[in-house]
Amino acid sequence: MLIFVAGLKMSMNPFCELAVEQSLRLREGKVPSLPVESIVAVSIGGAKTVDTLRTALAMGADKAIHVEVDSDPEPLSVAKVLKAIAERENSNLILLGKQSIDRDFGQTGQMLGGLLNWPQVTENYKSFKGKWADE
Repeated sequence: MLIFVAGLKMSMNPFCELAVEQSLRLREGKVPSLPVESIVAVSIGGAKTVDTLRTALAMGADKAIHVEVDSDPEPLSVAKVLKAIAERENSNLILLGKQSIDRDFGQTGQMLGGLLNWPQVTENYKSFKGKWADE
């Protein structure tokens, strides 16, 4: 099967969209124990992935970083790039979509946590600190 993608607009992975939405909630102070000052959206991919960064900025992200690569990167490569960006940006919290929708690896978050030597959560239905964050 051959699929032509020329001229198609790239859309944000729904799992990544949820991560952006949650980061916006955190910045609004919905979870006082997790203050967020700045939201940086990152996309690693070809030139067309800039469309997803525009979406993140339109949603409310403060900054967008595009790491352009020619090939589809593997999860460990993505985790290494995200680690470098997190260190450069002095990040203290990273929210990722749980998996890609093109290849469904679902490994980048765990690898990133290991590289940063940070604790990580693979899935979070609701954030809890005394009461449910969305109540």
